[in-house]
Amino acid sequence: MIGIKNNKLSFTTDYKIISAVLLIIIIVMTIVWKPWQSSSSTVRKISVSGQATIKSVPDEFVLSPYFEYTNADRAKASDELSKQSTSINAKLKEIGVKDEQIKSSTSGYDRFYGYPTPADSSANTLQFQLTITLNDKDVAQKVQDYLLTLKPKGQISPAAQFSESKKKELQDQSRTKAIDDAKSKAQKSASQLGSKLGVVITISEGNSYGTPIAYSGLSSLESKTDSSAVSVPVQTGQNDFSYVVSVEYELK
Repeated sequence: MIGIKNNKLSFTTDYKIISAVLLIIIIVMTIVWKPWQSSSSTVRKISVSGQATIKSVPDEFVLSPYFEYTNADRAKASDELSKQSTSINAKLKEIGVKDEQIKSSTSGYDRFYGYPTPADSSANTLQFQLTITLNDKDVAQKVQDYLLTLKPKGQISPAAQFSESKKKELQDQSRTKAIDDAKSKAQKSASQLGSKLGVVITISEGNSYGTPIAYSGLSSLESKTDSSAVSVPVQTGQNDFSYVVSVEYELK
């Protein structure tokens, strides 16, 4: 009988200890989690946008000329295209253009509709297109001057743009300014509301590059006469690089 009583006493004591430990754990978890506070109803927020625009000299020059060859005999048009494309590529390399800076493609169509000239269903037109991307202003000037002598169509005067490495450099500079702009706006709004800024809840970023502009101010130069083309000076100028951030702050 004595042994049985001791077992009951031991069991009762262990149960009380376990219950006390569990109660302490529940109290601690309740204090940490604060379930009586609903984040959706108590957290006040403010969303603002910050922007920064940096002016910088573009470091990349793009020319996109194209040439057309029309002949009733498609083989002759193709031969003319082949000869001139070989000649153009050789001259570009002589000027200083590298292979990786030249992209070319060809296409063709039939001239069934010739308005305002009479329709010519027997003529074949082939097109030779070039995209020349340069990072040297002097080379860009020489390429433009050379192309003008060939009377091409399309983008002959170099168009301004930022290279990928330049974009990353400008992005690093403008991001900091855009975030500072967003914080300044948020602080002013919070002050007007009688509050203070808390932690950042969310942030999203993006950028917007300036629109490429032809350096000479002309997007397309086409010679209309048989006289020699006049060289147009390549002017560098500046482009805008804009960066935008959207930030959501907690209001205290």
